Amino acid sequence: MASDVAEKAVVYERPYELRITGPVSPSAIFEAKKSSGFTIFKLNPHDKQLPQPEPATPDVELCIGLDFGTSCTKVVVGDKAMGKAYAIPFLDKEGIGAYLLPARIWEFNEIYSLQHGGVPYRDLKLRLLNEKYDEADFERAAAYLALAIRHVRRWILSQPQYKSKNIAWGLNLGLPAQSYADNDLVSRFRALAMAAEAIASGASNSPSKEAVREICLRIRKTFSDDASRHYAIETEIDVVPEISAQIYGFVQSEHFDPKGINVFMMVDIGAGTIDSSVFHVKKEKGGKFGFSYYSNVIDKNGVVNLHRYRIEWLRKAFAEHGIEGNATKSLDELSEFTDLLETYPESIRDYYEGIQIIFNDIKSNPDWKFFWEKCWEQVFSNTVAVIRNHKLSHEQLCQPLPLFLCGGGARMEYYRGLVNCFNSNHSRVWGHADQRPLTKPRALQVEGIRQDEYDRLAVAYGLSFLQLGSYARPLEIPDLPPPKDYEPKGEYIAKEFT
Repeated sequence: MASDVAEKAVVYERPYELRITGPVSPSAIFEAKKSSGFTIFKLNPHDKQLPQPEPATPDVELCIGLDFGTSCTKVVVGDKAMGKAYAIPFLDKEGIGAYLLPARIWEFNEIYSLQHGGVPYRDLKLRLLNEKYDEADFERAAAYLALAIRHVRRWILSQPQYKSKNIAWGLNLGLPAQSYADNDLVSRFRALAMAAEAIASGASNSPSKEAVREICLRIRKTFSDDASRHYAIETEIDVVPEISAQIYGFVQSEHFDPKGINVFMMVDIGAGTIDSSVFHVKKEKGGKFGFSYYSNVIDKNGVVNLHRYRIEWLRKAFAEHGIEGNATKSLDELSEFTDLLETYPESIRDYYEGIQIIFNDIKSNPDWKFFWEKCWEQVFSNTVAVIRNHKLSHEQLCQPLPLFLCGGGARMEYYRGLVNCFNSNHSRVWGHADQRPLTKPRALQVEGIRQDEYDRLAVAYGLSFLQLGSYARPLEIPDLPPPKDYEPKGEYIAKEFT
């Protein structure tokens, strides 16, 4: 990004130009991903329910780690006694794609399904994180998670080691760490998990809209214990902060020193949001881990929102340059690409064939504005600079922060630029980063993924095992006394290159 610095003194007639160089059409990147259908990994097609033995003393305890994401859901099932965890394949694909279930559900003839057909519903999680969500949003998300849970259990029960076992199930549902401080939101997601469990335990493989509405209404209107008894929900359900789960594999590995400083930074770049935190982690009694968050910020700066930001910029640019017809209409179609399982174009210049975009002033480039004014503002100014001499001392921040960059967006060179920006300002002696990889734990049983793809499953893996101990939010950690020579000016640096 530093190389994109523009000359300030020059005044241009137009900050940018669009030139037609040939037939105009959306980039082949989008054409290759145009199919909205996918094939669910098939399990025992002749068995509808794969019922377990009659209730008895459980033979085994398993925990479903459910990472319900904006663009896709990942699930890992942990068997603590065996010291193993199983990544659950959802799609008939090779590699990491098999384990990413698109976050969309279809409704056809008042029936919900994960298979393509009927009316699709997207943005299932983003809607529920919104204060103004409605009952239909809750019901669709519950039906989606229920179908995912049903698939997970069928997969587990198809494995020889569990086929004849009586299983006691647990379910940990992830929630952004900042949202974890919101008691209403935690209650909403716990109710969501309970509703999904009740729907998944029903007799029908394809739940009806009416049945889903009835279950969700009862669970939301009654106390949890009453709903559990009514639907005979035996599963132990909990809601766990995602970043705490994300780092679990690392703190369980030989790379973690329980006696070390153990202050880390995590930047999780998802489809809808970036979740950035600085926190301390420690081992506690009973195999639990305690987390103290010095800062935690979640904002709508993820890949999908970058994509939407670019689309809105293109709408205005097309209008200003008189570009009409199919090119303008195609923007509506491109705006629907909100749950892609792969990365988006690296640059706004890559969105169309036949259109050349020239930026005479780099600050008119929406990619530049989104990166510096949104992403860097969040990750540096609002996550690191804000705690300097408040939660952590200047001297502490002069030591490079161990940084974990993860999430689907971390595959984009665009977002990886954040790491370079931490260390590119040599005049600043504090707030540098030491990037660390999240390595695949030996306990995780998964086929066909590369080592650098494990972070896509890291939250689900942590959720399948993590026992959360003490948990301190930023507001609960007292500020440091200011140093004698403390001057707050200059701490909140939004952009390091202007």
